[in-house]
Amino acid sequence: MTSLLSIQGLQVDIATPGGTLQAVKNLNLDVQRGETHCIVGESGCGKSITALAMIGLLPEKARITAGSILFEQQNLACLNEAGLSNLRGNRMAMIFQEPMTCLNPTLTIGTQLTEGFLRHGKGNRKAAYERAIMLLEKVGISAADKRFHQYPYSLSGGLRQRVMIAMALMCEPDLIIADEPTTALDVTVQAQILATLSELKSEMGLSLIVITHDLGVVARIADNVTVMYAGEAVETGTVSQVFGNPGHPYTVGLQKSVVGSADRDSQRLSVIPGRVPSLVGGLTGCRFRNRCPHAIPKCAEADIDMSELEADHTYRCLRNVSAGRPEMTGGVL
Repeated sequence: MTSLLSIQGLQVDIATPGGTLQAVKNLNLDVQRGETHCIVGESGCGKSITALAMIGLLPEKARITAGSILFEQQNLACLNEAGLSNLRGNRMAMIFQEPMTCLNPTLTIGTQLTEGFLRHGKGNRKAAYERAIMLLEKVGISAADKRFHQYPYSLSGGLRQRVMIAMALMCEPDLIIADEPTTALDVTVQAQILATLSELKSEMGLSLIVITHDLGVVARIADNVTVMYAGEAVETGTVSQVFGNPGHPYTVGLQKSVVGSADRDSQRLSVIPGRVPSLVGGLTGCRFRNRCPHAIPKCAEADIDMSELEADHTYRCLRNVSAGRPEMTGGVL
């Protein structure tokens, strides 16, 4: 089956005064039509940079230095700004992390909703208005006509996030990238937003990429999961595989640090000791080794390839820590 989106060997470097920062290294990721694919990891692991690379909105000093991003077999990494602009908001759309900073406070909600629709030639102003009202209602905003004429400051955080979802849907894209779509929202609103995204995905046949650090979000909506650490994918698989039989020590650590997984005797959450290594300059070996309870000297010697734990379930480690039994993999002695 041909993937809707296929990322192969992606590397994103950022120039800094101290040297080149390897924000994303050798990333492979495939998203099928109708799939919800979650990219999970702690802050600074490369999730958002990966999303921005997909849609051609990298920061000024960031560059794609290797790999390809194929959207329906078209390499986005080779497109100029005009080509990317024709895709953004049209075939691909993004829901950004903080709607208050992404919505223009000087323009009404309606103006911002209809701008992309008109720019991509999807119809006239009447058609744009009708679609905007329909989508505002579909994402759960009542009194849609009133909201259409309001400014962002008049809306709560949850309503602004719903407006961002409606905006992403205006041109009927094939792929939506949602970057931390429930950040700073209370638990009840988070659940509503996630339910809305899932319903719209099923109803409209969308593919979703959801960027998050929240394993609860992943468990609730994901079909497949990519776990990232320090710019690399360290584990990929279906949500049941990654949650039920994690192969990488970092994935295990993430799961143990979630509320509800505390040791029954101590009632204390597990923590991952140490800190993320600097990504500036050349790095070899496992990037997690300085925090890993299963690290051995060989972990520092060379870059580590992904190993297969089971069908469609891979992890980047010399040892198999699934079921708590660290064993050597890939013929390494």
